Amino acid sequence: MPVTKQSVSLMPEIVAQIEQRQDAARGNFSGTINESLSRYFEMLRRERAALRIQFSGPELALLCDVLNGSLMQSYSIPLLYAEVEDSVPDGYAEKWQVDGPALAAKLRSLSYGQTAALVDAVERWWSGSYSGERPPFDEILR
Repeated sequence: MPVTKQSVSLMPEIVAQIEQRQDAARGNFSGTINESLSRYFEMLRRERAALRIQFSGPELALLCDVLNGSLMQSYSIPLLYAEVEDSVPDGYAEKWQVDGPALAAKLRSLSYGQTAALVDAVERWWSGSYSGERPPFDEILR
């Protein structure tokens, strides 16, 4: 398979994580990064598939709206429910005709991987919207 060479800058703690996973089976540093990312993207895909039946289009629309312009870091992903809780007094639940507290409770019950998949789907939706690709909200988990 052809490869694309890219230059990346990595934080020292990420380099340490990659080096801990590097072995003869994966080959070099790049092979370890590729395998790690491949696993991560597959995890997100599987979690999105599992979440499709749990979230309605309006709930996903509210998440897209609430996260507009937000930068979710790895440490803040588990706090997605708080973003929804904080949005209720501002009228987001009414705007999207969603039970805000129930959505926040649903988000609170998710695993880290499930929440990361939701955040990733919303971020990809926003990225696509800038290039003119904006799928309906009920399709962002595909």
